[in-house]
Amino acid sequence: MNFKLTGLLLVIFGIYLYTLFPAMAPYRDSGEMVSVIQTLGVAHPPGYPLYIITGKTFNLLMPFGNSAYKANVLSAFASILTLLFIYLSFRKQFSGNYVLGPVLLLAFSYLQWYLSVVSEMYTLNTFFAALICYIYFKWLENKNARLMYLFSFIAGLALGNRMDLLLILPGFFLTFLFFGKNVRFHNIITAVLLFFAGFSVFFYLPVRSAQFPVIDWNHPATLQKLYDTISRKSHGSTLDLLSTQYAKGENFPAGMLFYFKHLFYGFGFIGLPLGMLGMYKTYKAYRPVFIALITAFIISCPVFIYLGNMPPNTHALAILEAHFLLPNLIYVYFMIYGTVYLFELVQLKLPVFKNAIIALMYMFVIINFAQNFKDLNKRNNYFTYDFARNTFLSAGPGSISVLKEDVQLFSLWFRQLVLKHNRDSIVLGQGLSGSLWYEEMMRKGYPDAYVGPLRNEDDWLNLVRLNPKRNVLVSTDAELAGFSRLSVTPNGLLAFVSEQKKEMSAYNIMDELYCYRGKYSYFEYKEFFTPDLIEDYSKSRHRAGYFYMIKKKYLQAQKEFLTALAYNNKFPVSAFHLGYIYFDKGDYANAMKYYSVAEGIYKYQVELAKQYNTLEEVRNSIKRDLGELYINMGITQERLNNDNKSLQYYSNAIDIYPSMTKAYFNKSVVYWKRKDWLNVIRELETAVAIEPGYEEARKYLAIARYQQSQAQK
Repeated sequence: MNFKLTGLLLVIFGIYLYTLFPAMAPYRDSGEMVSVIQTLGVAHPPGYPLYIITGKTFNLLMPFGNSAYKANVLSAFASILTLLFIYLSFRKQFSGNYVLGPVLLLAFSYLQWYLSVVSEMYTLNTFFAALICYIYFKWLENKNARLMYLFSFIAGLALGNRMDLLLILPGFFLTFLFFGKNVRFHNIITAVLLFFAGFSVFFYLPVRSAQFPVIDWNHPATLQKLYDTISRKSHGSTLDLLSTQYAKGENFPAGMLFYFKHLFYGFGFIGLPLGMLGMYKTYKAYRPVFIALITAFIISCPVFIYLGNMPPNTHALAILEAHFLLPNLIYVYFMIYGTVYLFELVQLKLPVFKNAIIALMYMFVIINFAQNFKDLNKRNNYFTYDFARNTFLSAGPGSISVLKEDVQLFSLWFRQLVLKHNRDSIVLGQGLSGSLWYEEMMRKGYPDAYVGPLRNEDDWLNLVRLNPKRNVLVSTDAELAGFSRLSVTPNGLLAFVSEQKKEMSAYNIMDELYCYRGKYSYFEYKEFFTPDLIEDYSKSRHRAGYFYMIKKKYLQAQKEFLTALAYNNKFPVSAFHLGYIYFDKGDYANAMKYYSVAEGIYKYQVELAKQYNTLEEVRNSIKRDLGELYINMGITQERLNNDNKSLQYYSNAIDIYPSMTKAYFNKSVVYWKRKDWLNVIRELETAVAIEPGYEEARKYLAIARYQQSQAQK
């Protein structure tokens, strides 16, 4: 390895280290993975045994930093190894100048850089992908069966880090079979046996599970449970369930468009044509490489996107995007071949442009770095750490806190299991609570507590009643049933849950005891998960505002609603309720001001729902809320004696949500004041047709018909 390459890799590694999250990263399963590494537990299916073992070893060898930081450094180091093995794959074949450009484009592309600063398995996955590609290119030089065996063993072993590496393997195995020298049956059997020898790393799961670690997901101590874990039979995330609610392939065009936009953003307009040129070049001159790489790309990209069928909303796309690292890696190999081919063409016909093309490529490397540095400099991002600390402040000692979303839940796991804080509190995952393995795991940790499922009203009542010595609290993301028999009292990021006869006292802990580091503004950050935490603060402020509003404590309510909007200015309900407060106080001008703010946000959400191909029931819910807002705006205009405007707002409500019978009724009231009986009857008849049980509309419809008959005499 030459000095130039070593220096470049050290510079990139230094940049990654500088921009690393300093502690727990707000990213998907980071909190879980660090907790599992530290406790040598069993992670969610398929278990990730190799990542756990590697992470624990790295943790022990690295002499400084907290556990989360060490796991983040592991991701950065794995990313550097990825770049190294891409380069080494072409070291003998092509000049380094041709290879370094695409490699550096990958290094500073948004996704590769982002996943190099979080504690996840993705860059370790690209390292193994680059390693097996390196072995494959070495095999192409002499078709040595031993290299095929090594490839098979490493491939099987690497699945213990991430199973999606399977997506890129078929093309390589095809070329081993059809382009190898004298590949015989015993060669195939040996390769298969070595593949499963590597795959045997999964036996970590039953061995460790049998020892009942603190985190023992699905308890894979038996062969059946082990199979269920590896095949993910026992694991279905919210997004998995969401994708099945769409027709097969319905979101495929949007997914592919998102990938090509991502590819363009990551590699600039120079990357796309270079990759295409590389596909042509390998097809013409390197047929085994073409078959291996194009098969890997097709299966890991369009086929995966088709099967994933994720809707194009920000959360689903944040999950989908992480899986683009593998096809990106394959595309970089095509880009390298494309770069070589381009230089061959230029050398023959326009040699004067050779240096200009090199300069252009490195210019894009610099642009990549410049445009991504601000977004990916996470060295001062403590949102997850502070979220966990603040949440436990709200919970208090000995409490039970119910959360649902991954980042929020796992950040509390990390604080308890790794940092050893707040060990007397119980953190309950709502989505996990119905699983037998989870109930058993929680009972071992807290034998005196009831931690049953939380699916319906009775379950929530049991949680409250069967834990009389523990306060029960709920986060904003959990789904709480039982409002008819339960009382919810805001307490910062959480809220007390109690039976209605025992309402807890509210205390504004968020202003006095919480720690806030960073800018708490939802749209300040490009990535999804930091804003998702900020949204929790916004929702918590809104929940407190609503609590004060229904008690007519309007000054406190206004403060909370305004703070909620400061955190997330696209949160319509807070603006809606601010409008209501002013309406109730008789300040109709300010009521219209905030109603108008809410209207703009709801319209934005309606358009966003179309763009995201949101499920129909969700879209209708947003439209119904906007319709309710228009009714309130219409009533406010009536109070301002602007009947024509009020009619327009009621009509807007009907346009956006045609089955909103209250809008028809209110229109009839305006017409009634004008003694326009024909329109009164029309509106009331429509309301009754939509809602036959609307007794008030029936009553006034009869009166209106009588008034019309009297007027006609």
